[in-house]
Amino acid sequence: MTRRLIAALTFTGLAVSLSGCGALGGAPTAEVGECLNMENLQEAEVDEIPTVECGEEHDGQVVHTFDMPDGDYPSDEEWQTAIEQGCIEGFEDYVGSSYDDSTIALRDLSPTAESWDAGDRAVLCIGYLEDSTSTESFRGSKV
Repeated sequence: MTRRLIAALTFTGLAVSLSGCGALGGAPTAEVGECLNMENLQEAEVDEIPTVECGEEHDGQVVHTFDMPDGDYPSDEEWQTAIEQGCIEGFEDYVGSSYDDSTIALRDLSPTAESWDAGDRAVLCIGYLEDSTSTESFRGSKV
Protein backbone atom coordinates (compact mmCIF):
# COMPACT_ATOMS: atom_id res chain seq x y z
CA MET A 1 0.00 0.00 0.00
CA THR A 2 1.42 3.39 -0.90
CA ARG A 3 0.49 6.99 -0.34
CA ARG A 4 1.99 10.04 -1.91
CA LEU A 5 2.35 13.68 -1.19
CA ILE A 6 1.41 15.58 -4.33
CA ALA A 7 2.07 19.17 -5.26
CA ALA A 8 -0.82 21.61 -5.38
CA LEU A 9 -0.71 25.40 -5.49
CA THR A 10 2.44 26.23 -3.58
CA PHE A 11 2.53 22.82 -1.87
CA THR A 12 5.79 20.92 -2.12
CA GLY A 13 5.12 17.29 -2.97
CA LEU A 14 7.10 14.19 -2.16
CA ALA A 15 6.36 10.49 -2.29
CA VAL A 16 5.46 8.62 0.85
CA SER A 17 4.82 4.93 0.61
CA LEU A 18 3.93 2.06 2.85
CA SER A 19 5.81 -1.02 1.76
CA GLY A 20 4.78 -4.58 2.46
CA CYS A 21 1.24 -3.84 3.50
CA GLY A 22 -1.39 -6.35 2.53
CA ALA A 23 -4.56 -4.61 3.66
CA LEU A 24 -6.05 -1.16 3.27
CA GLY A 25 -6.10 -0.76 7.02
CA GLY A 26 -2.30 -0.56 6.88
CA ALA A 27 -2.19 2.74 4.97
CA PRO A 28 -0.45 5.41 7.05
CA THR A 29 -2.91 7.83 8.56
CA ALA A 30 -3.38 10.41 11.30
CA GLU A 31 -6.37 12.25 12.73
CA VAL A 32 -7.23 15.95 12.43
CA GLY A 33 -5.45 17.82 15.21
CA GLU A 34 -2.55 15.38 15.55
CA CYS A 35 0.86 17.04 15.49
CA LEU A 36 3.97 15.72 13.74
CA ASN A 37 7.41 16.59 12.50
CA MET A 38 7.70 16.95 8.76
CA GLU A 39 11.20 15.45 8.71
CA ASN A 40 9.52 12.12 9.46
CA LEU A 41 7.75 12.37 6.08
CA GLN A 42 10.88 13.12 4.04
CA GLU A 43 11.86 9.50 3.37
CA ALA A 44 10.73 7.89 0.14
CA GLU A 45 9.04 5.09 2.10
CA VAL A 46 7.40 5.17 5.52
CA ASP A 47 5.18 2.67 7.27
CA GLU A 48 3.54 5.12 9.68
CA ILE A 49 3.02 8.79 10.39
CA PRO A 50 4.70 9.35 13.75
CA THR A 51 2.76 11.89 15.78
CA VAL A 52 3.78 13.89 18.85
CA GLU A 53 1.87 15.69 21.58
CA CYS A 54 1.11 19.22 20.38
CA GLY A 55 2.74 20.58 23.56
CA GLU A 56 6.06 19.15 22.30
CA GLU A 57 8.07 20.88 19.58
CA HIS A 58 6.63 20.11 16.17
CA ASP A 59 6.38 21.75 12.78
CA GLY A 60 3.31 20.05 11.32
CA GLN A 61 -0.28 19.24 12.14
CA VAL A 62 -3.10 17.44 10.35
CA VAL A 63 -5.58 20.25 9.70
CA HIS A 64 -8.16 18.41 7.60
CA THR A 65 -8.98 15.05 6.05
CA PHE A 66 -11.40 14.10 3.31
CA ASP A 67 -12.18 11.15 1.08
CA MET A 68 -12.00 11.27 -2.68
CA PRO A 69 -15.04 9.88 -4.51
CA ASP A 70 -14.92 6.42 -6.02
CA GLY A 71 -14.05 6.10 -9.68
CA ASP A 72 -10.90 6.03 -11.77
CA TYR A 73 -7.64 7.25 -10.27
CA PRO A 74 -7.66 11.04 -10.62
CA SER A 75 -5.54 12.88 -13.16
CA ASP A 76 -3.06 15.51 -11.95
CA GLU A 77 -5.63 18.20 -12.78
CA GLU A 78 -8.35 16.39 -10.82
CA TRP A 79 -5.98 16.03 -7.84
CA GLN A 80 -5.14 19.73 -8.04
CA THR A 81 -8.81 20.70 -7.98
CA ALA A 82 -9.68 18.31 -5.14
CA ILE A 83 -6.79 19.52 -3.00
CA GLU A 84 -7.53 23.18 -3.65
CA GLN A 85 -11.12 22.62 -2.58
CA GLY A 86 -10.58 20.12 0.22
CA CYS A 87 -7.31 21.13 1.83
CA ILE A 88 -7.55 24.91 1.42
CA GLU A 89 -11.11 25.10 2.75
CA GLY A 90 -10.33 22.68 5.58
CA PHE A 91 -7.17 24.60 6.43
CA GLU A 92 -9.02 27.91 6.66
CA ASP A 93 -11.74 26.41 8.89
CA TYR A 94 -9.14 24.81 11.17
CA VAL A 95 -6.59 27.65 11.42
CA GLY A 96 -9.15 30.46 11.30
CA SER A 97 -7.44 32.55 8.63
CA SER A 98 -7.03 32.63 4.89
CA TYR A 99 -4.40 30.26 3.52
CA ASP A 100 -2.98 33.16 1.47
CA ASP A 101 -2.55 35.26 4.63
CA SER A 102 -1.17 32.45 6.80
CA THR A 103 2.45 31.70 7.67
CA ILE A 104 1.54 28.00 7.72
CA ALA A 105 2.20 26.09 4.49
CA LEU A 106 0.27 23.02 3.27
CA ARG A 107 1.07 19.55 2.04
CA ASP A 108 -1.28 16.71 1.31
CA LEU A 109 -0.80 13.00 1.80
CA SER A 110 -2.86 11.28 -0.86
CA PRO A 111 -3.36 7.75 -2.20
CA THR A 112 -1.09 6.43 -4.92
CA ALA A 113 -2.52 4.50 -7.85
CA GLU A 114 -1.63 1.26 -6.03
CA SER A 115 -3.46 2.15 -2.81
CA TRP A 116 -6.35 3.61 -4.85
CA ASP A 117 -6.83 0.22 -6.50
CA ALA A 118 -7.04 -1.30 -2.99
CA GLY A 119 -9.84 1.16 -2.06
CA ASP A 120 -7.87 3.96 -0.36
CA ARG A 121 -9.57 7.34 -0.87
CA ALA A 122 -8.35 9.25 2.23
CA VAL A 123 -6.49 12.53 1.80
CA LEU A 124 -4.66 14.11 4.75
CA CYS A 125 -4.08 17.87 4.67
CA ILE A 126 -1.01 18.79 6.70
CA GLY A 127 -0.25 22.36 7.76
CA TYR A 128 3.42 22.97 8.54
CA LEU A 129 5.88 25.69 9.49
CA GLU A 130 8.69 26.00 6.98
CA ASP A 131 11.42 27.54 9.15
CA SER A 132 10.31 27.14 12.75
CA THR A 133 8.58 24.90 15.26
CA SER A 134 5.71 25.32 17.69
CA THR A 135 4.58 23.89 21.00
CA GLU A 136 0.95 24.81 20.38
CA SER A 137 -1.87 23.61 18.16
CA PHE A 138 -2.58 25.42 14.89
CA ARG A 139 -6.33 25.14 15.58
CA GLY A 140 -7.79 28.66 15.69
CA SER A 141 -4.30 30.20 15.79
CA LYS A 142 -4.99 32.55 12.84
CA VAL A 143 -1.27 32.49 11.95
